[in-house]
Amino acid sequence: MVFWNTGAVQTYGFTRKDLAGKDHHAVLNTRFPSPVENILSIVESSGRWEGELTQTTKDGRQIVVLSRWAMRRGRANRPPEILEINTDITTRRRTEEALRLASVYNRSLIEASLDPLVTIDLEGRVSDVNSATELITGYSRTDLIGTDHADCFTQPERARAGYRLVLEKGFLRDYPLEIRHMSGRSTSVLYNASLYRDENGKVIGVVATARDITEKNRLERHVRETHKMEAIGTLAGGISHDFNNIIAGIIGFTEMVLDDIPEDTPAHRRLGYVLKGAHRGRDLVRQILAFSRRSEQEKKVVSLDQIVDEVVTLVRATLPATIGIRRRNTARSDLISADPTQIHQVVINLCSNAAQAMSERGGIIEISIAEEVVSSVEEALHQDLPPGCYVRLTVSDNGRGMEPATLERIFEPFFTTKPPGEGTGLGLAVVHGIVKNHDGVITASSRPGGGSSFSVYIPQVQTGEADEIQRIEAALEGQESILVVDDEEFIVEMNTQRLRRFGYRATGATSSAEAMELFRANPGSFDLVVIDHIMPDMTGLDLAKALFAIDPDIRIIMCSGLNEPVSMERMRQAGIRDFFTKPADRNEFIRIVRNVLDSPP
Repeated sequence: MVFWNTGAVQTYGFTRKDLAGKDHHAVLNTRFPSPVENILSIVESSGRWEGELTQTTKDGRQIVVLSRWAMRRGRANRPPEILEINTDITTRRRTEEALRLASVYNRSLIEASLDPLVTIDLEGRVSDVNSATELITGYSRTDLIGTDHADCFTQPERARAGYRLVLEKGFLRDYPLEIRHMSGRSTSVLYNASLYRDENGKVIGVVATARDITEKNRLERHVRETHKMEAIGTLAGGISHDFNNIIAGIIGFTEMVLDDIPEDTPAHRRLGYVLKGAHRGRDLVRQILAFSRRSEQEKKVVSLDQIVDEVVTLVRATLPATIGIRRRNTARSDLISADPTQIHQVVINLCSNAAQAMSERGGIIEISIAEEVVSSVEEALHQDLPPGCYVRLTVSDNGRGMEPATLERIFEPFFTTKPPGEGTGLGLAVVHGIVKNHDGVITASSRPGGGSSFSVYIPQVQTGEADEIQRIEAALEGQESILVVDDEEFIVEMNTQRLRRFGYRATGATSSAEAMELFRANPGSFDLVVIDHIMPDMTGLDLAKALFAIDPDIRIIMCSGLNEPVSMERMRQAGIRDFFTKPADRNEFIRIVRNVLDSPP
C-alpha cells in the first residue's frame, strides 16, 4: 500500500502509519467475492474490476464497500499500480436486507392465512395472492398477478362495487360473493377488505380475504328444512285425530255396504270410488306426518329385495312400453329393520318419479341394492351417516334431469315442478322423512339432460341378529269376546260390525265409564279390549290400568287417530299388546286383533 487518503482513515479508522509496509487487505480481513488472484487477472487483462467487499474496521465493525479497481501503468520502468476506490455501502445494504426480510415476512403472513388472501392495487388489479387463492380459483399466482380482481367472481360488477366501498369507507365486512373456479364451479364466500398504506401513510391498495361459507350455508339450509318439516308436522298432528276418525268411518261403513250389494251394480262401482278416495285421504295424512317423525311405526326385519320385488311387479304394469326396468342386487345381506309399508312407499315413490322423468322419450329405470360400509365419519358420504354397515338402494333414470337450483330444493315439503293439480310436492319430502325415521340418509345427484340418481342408506341388520322375516298369519276368523271402546259412536259401531262379520262376539262402549261398568259386570268374560288412546274422561292408558286391576291377564290393543309419537316400549311396559293408528282398513284391523289373540299370555 503506497497511498491511503483521509477518506480511508475516516472509513476504516486506520492511519497511514498503521498500514505502512503492510498488505492493507490482510489488515482489514477483506473477504473477496472470488479468489484475489482471479480479480488481479481481470484487472491485468481489462484494466478494471468492480465488486463488493466485506472488511473489518479498526474498532472491529464489519462493513460492506463497493470497490472499484483500475490499473495504472508506471513511467520509466516503474511497476504498475492498482488504484482502489472504496465506498462504504453498509447502510444501504442493511436497508436492502431489511426490505428483503420485510418482503419475506409479508409473504409468510400472506401464506399463513388459510383463507384466500389477495392484495389489489389502486387500479383494481391483483398485485399478490396466497396459495389458498390459487386453490380456490384454479389459477397460479403468476397467472393472477396483474389481472382484474373482479374476473375471479361470478358477479364481477358486484365485486367492483365492493372494491369501491373499501376505497370510500376504508374497510368492508362480510360482503357476500361467489368465487369462480377455472373449472366452472363456484364457492360462496364472505369478502372482508381494508386499505393498506406505504411508510408515509399513503394508500397504495386494498388487502382482501375471502372466507369459504359453503359448509355454513349447507348447514343453515339443513336447519331450515328441519324446522319447516317440524312446523308442518305439528300443524298436521293437530288436525290428524279428528280427520282420521272421519276417514275411519267412511272407510269402515263403505266396506260394509260394498259387502252387502252385488258387485255388478252401478252403486257398487260408485262406492268403490268413495273407498278409493277415502284411502287416498288417509294416505295423505300419513304422508304429511311421515317426514315430521310424529309417528313411530312398528319395525321388523325385512328383506329390501323382497320389497323391491313387490314394487316392481306393481309399477311395471303401469309403465308404457318405452320405459323398462333393470335390477341388480350385489348385497350379501339386504336385511333391514323397517316398517315394510313405509319402505314400500319409498321405493314406489322413487320409481314413479323416475318414470315421470322419462315420460317423453322413454328410458331405463335402474334399481340396485348393495352393501356400503362406512368406517369413519370422514369417509361418510353424508354428515348424518355415522360409521357402520348399510344397505344402499339406488334408483336411477336417464331422463331429463334437474337444474342445480331444483336439486337443492327437492326434499322441501310442497315443492314441486309439476303443473298445478298434478302433484302435492310431498312425495320426496315424505321419502326423506321415512328414511330419516329409519336412521338412514337419502342423497340425490342429477344434471340437466343427464338423468337423476337417488341413493337410500339404511342400517343393515346382521344375519345373526335377524328375527324371523316372514310369519304365517293365522286365520282371521274367531269366536272370542271383544270389547271396543271409543268416544266416537260411529267408530264403535263400525269396528263391532267388522268383528261380528268375522265371527267374534263384539261389545261396544263410547266412554271409559261405560267400559268400566261392562267390564266389572262381567269380569273374565272378555278376551280382548280395543281402546282409543285419546278420550275426554279418561285416557286409554288410564283405562287400561283400571282394567288390569280387575283382570291382570286381559289382552289390550291401543289405537289413536292422533299421529303422536308413541313408544311401543312404553306401551309394552304398560301391558299393551299392540298399537295402531286410525284409520285402519278392515283386514288390517282384523289381522291385528287375531295376532294379539294368538300371542302367548
